[in-house]
Amino acid sequence: MTKAQKISLKTFVVLVALFMLCPTVNAAQTSIAIGTGGTGGGYYPMGGGIATLLAQKIDGVTASAQVTAASLENCRLLQKNNVQVALANAAIMYGYVDKRLKPKKFPGISSIMSSGWGDIIAVSSKKSPIKSLADLKGKRVGLGAPGSATETINKLILSAYGLYDIKTAELGVKPAYLSFAEMSAGLKDGRLDAAMYFISGRPSSALVDLSTQRDIKLIGFEDAILSSLGKQFPFMVATDYPKGMYKGVDYNIKTILANDVLACRTDLPTDLVYQITKVIHQNLPELKKTGHHGFKMWSLTRSVGGVFPLHPGAKKYYDEIGIK
Repeated sequence: MTKAQKISLKTFVVLVALFMLCPTVNAAQTSIAIGTGGTGGGYYPMGGGIATLLAQKIDGVTASAQVTAASLENCRLLQKNNVQVALANAAIMYGYVDKRLKPKKFPGISSIMSSGWGDIIAVSSKKSPIKSLADLKGKRVGLGAPGSATETINKLILSAYGLYDIKTAELGVKPAYLSFAEMSAGLKDGRLDAAMYFISGRPSSALVDLSTQRDIKLIGFEDAILSSLGKQFPFMVATDYPKGMYKGVDYNIKTILANDVLACRTDLPTDLVYQITKVIHQNLPELKKTGHHGFKMWSLTRSVGGVFPLHPGAKKYYDEIGIK
């Protein structure tokens, strides 16, 4: 090989190396990991949709959805900086994470926005004498899968009826810690007297299926209970649940919405969180077109008061567009 050829080869190698390095440097300007949940749950596809959107719309940002154990783990991953943005249920983010539901703090985490809502729907057989959640005393009640946000929220609700003692963890019902499918099966075969679902989307496919196979009734909340829960737990909001969504249910009830939160590390730059907030809200119609029912519950609102402080970047966007 001649001297000129050697020089040319060295130049080629250097150019190739520089070519390979350049995109890596650009892509690594800002990398965002989004904590979601299991691949079979709702958080994972929503996190994936958000990651794709941020990477497409914000210059110099790469983003990816991370499979996690959902709400509680996401809070801890945020604190460790293993993820920078995450989805979680407000009840968990508010700190009710142990079996006695004692509030705990998660320093270093801020809110970006409310990310959808779920209804608490209590269901029993149409022939059941149960008329109020107070009538669940001593009854066999499905409370959701063990360790789930459904279990947590249902216990907080039962505390308002004197059926759960937050200090001692004593229950006034016979609990059945089951998945939604298992609760529906228990109602169908009479093993459960009632079940309390925490579900997003109206109507719920689980309850549509149940109502076509068994005559059911929905159990509403009294005004005084709704007021008490809203004051004690800021992430719970009273709502009307309309009739006509399930076979044989031709009446409205009052129930509770409990929301999910899109959160982030407090130390993320203000401008970055401003861009994230702006891009998600301006592209909500496109996210809703993905077909995932979770996005259909999102709206242009600030995060829930009392969960986490609003990040300054998110506040800047909401102030700019006049959302109180």
